[in-house]
Amino acid sequence: MSNEPLSEGELTKKYPKRAELLKALGINILKGHPNSLASNITIPELENCHECNEEILLNPPKAFTTLVCGHILHHDCLEKSNRDKQKTCPICFVDNEGTASAEVQDVDMSEAVEDEGEETSNLTGAVSKLSVDGGKAIPRSETKSMEPDKVQGLIKELSMPSEPIDDNDRENKTGELKPKTLLQLYYNASRAEKRVTRAYQEEIRCWYLFAENFEERVKEIKNDNSRFNDQQARGLVYGEIATNIPGFTRESLRKKTAKTRNIYKLFGESYDPETKTVVKGLGIEKIERIQSYSADYISKLNATQIYSIIKHFS
Repeated sequence: MSNEPLSEGELTKKYPKRAELLKALGINILKGHPNSLASNITIPELENCHECNEEILLNPPKAFTTLVCGHILHHDCLEKSNRDKQKTCPICFVDNEGTASAEVQDVDMSEAVEDEGEETSNLTGAVSKLSVDGGKAIPRSETKSMEPDKVQGLIKELSMPSEPIDDNDRENKTGELKPKTLLQLYYNASRAEKRVTRAYQEEIRCWYLFAENFEERVKEIKNDNSRFNDQQARGLVYGEIATNIPGFTRESLRKKTAKTRNIYKLFGESYDPETKTVVKGLGIEKIERIQSYSADYISKLNATQIYSIIKHFS
């Protein structure tokens, strides 16, 4: 079997999704500069990083890696998983080894994102970096990951029995203790703390239910019309929601929805590409055990952290 590098044409023929990805990246980089794109160009949606679930084109910029199979991840996420050393895509398991261009290509968006006043030619040059010659990914300083003790803290909270929140009981006790100002202040503070806890739980529960129904709608569209792939079905659902929310753009809706997926993965279910199985989460009832962790915190957990928490309770 020959180990000779494949030509650009051979790569495109073997991995058609790669060309689509590079085109989508280029358009998304240029979309912030209206004069750089024709008015009739449709801006495709980029999938989030498979590991951290954050957008690929972040602000401030974050280096990302493209694989010849057409999938893309943040560079530090790929490094942490150690899969870049194996040159195997963690999503579709395509072996990226064997050709120069097949090796991971690393792009630092700090070089690709320019100020509004810069010329289009600078942006075009930056976009051309998306198809540079192959080679091993250049190590970069990793962004600060979530502290392990915080993840352990979340596991500890989820292991505790849920406590009922009874504001009426607190109000009655406060009324009885009016003359005792110090005790009244203590009970007021305790009630406020419980309201915060309840707010955390309610926000997580609401986003969980939103994500659950969103995924069900995506499945429904795909089942009704097989010509729609997952990304196209999601785009249709974004459109259905955005048209009914005045002043809310598809882009802002997509960002909000992306953050809910990790909440659904943790408490609902998710597909693990490594084992090719559906992984059951902790269950919605576990949300009642959350005391001090917000929906925003949970949304920033990466896939490894989520599966480690689920495994702890399995």
